[in-house]
Amino acid sequence: MKKTVLIGITILLSINNLYSQKQEKIKVPRVNSSIYKTTIDSTEVSFKIAEKVALNMNMKKYHENAYSKSYKCNTGSLGIYSTAFISQPLKPAINAYIKTFDNKLDLKQNEQVYLYGFTSALAEGKKADRNYSRMMMSAYKQEMDLDYLNNSNNFITLKQIEKSEYWKRNWINMGYGMSYIAKDNPFMGSKGFAVGFFYLWEALHYIPIFGGAFFGETQQDKVAIPLIGLTSLIVWKGMIGGISSKYIKMNKDIHKSGYKVPNNLEF
Repeated sequence: MKKTVLIGITILLSINNLYSQKQEKIKVPRVNSSIYKTTIDSTEVSFKIAEKVALNMNMKKYHENAYSKSYKCNTGSLGIYSTAFISQPLKPAINAYIKTFDNKLDLKQNEQVYLYGFTSALAEGKKADRNYSRMMMSAYKQEMDLDYLNNSNNFITLKQIEKSEYWKRNWINMGYGMSYIAKDNPFMGSKGFAVGFFYLWEALHYIPIFGGAFFGETQQDKVAIPLIGLTSLIVWKGMIGGISSKYIKMNKDIHKSGYKVPNNLEF
C-alpha cells in the first residue's frame, strides 16, 4: 500500500514539475528581420531616443501607434527603405519565451518586462534587414550606454562608398561599378547575383555594338544595329545608376550620422 502511495505521489510531482516547466511562446513581428531585447527596467526603453537615432540616420517618421513608431528614407526615384522601433510591456501568466533569429529570450511568470527593438525593411532580403536593425539598435545603445560607446571592440569600420568612384566604374562597366557597391556591404542582398548579372548584361550589349556591322543585312541595318545597342547600353548605365543610388545614400547617411558600426553584422 505504501509503495502504491509513493508511486502515486511521484507521478503527481512529475506532472506538476512538467507543468511548471511548460513555456508559452510569444510571437513578435518580423522575427527574422529584427533585433529585440528584453529588460525589467523601463528607463532602458525610450521612443524619444529611438526617434533621435532615426532622424540622425536621415529618416522621417511616417506612422505610429501605442507600441511602435515607423521611419522611412526615400532614396530617390527607385527606392524606399524603412525601420520601426517597437516596444511593448509583457507580463506572462506562465513562464514564456521569445524566439529571435539567433537567440531565446526567457520570460518569468508574472514578471513585468519590456520588449524593445528595431525591425527593418530594405527590400534586400532578411539578412540585410537584420543588419540594418543591428545598426539601429547599436546606435540606440550608443545614445544610452557610454560604456558600450567607448569600447572600441564593439565596432568595425564600414567602407565608405564614393558616388564619383562608383560612376567612374559604372561607365567603364556596369558589373565593375556594381562590384564596388557590393563589396563588404552588409546592407545589400544577392550581391553575387547582381554583380554577375550586370557583367553579363553589359557583355550582351557588345554583340550588336561590335557585331552589327557584320550581321546586318543592309547598310542601314549595319548602322542601326550598333546604334541601338549603344543607346540601350547608355540607358541601362543611367538606370542602374539610379538603382545604386539607394546603397550610396544609405552608406552616406550612416557615415554622416556619427554612429559607429557594430561588429555583429552578417557579411
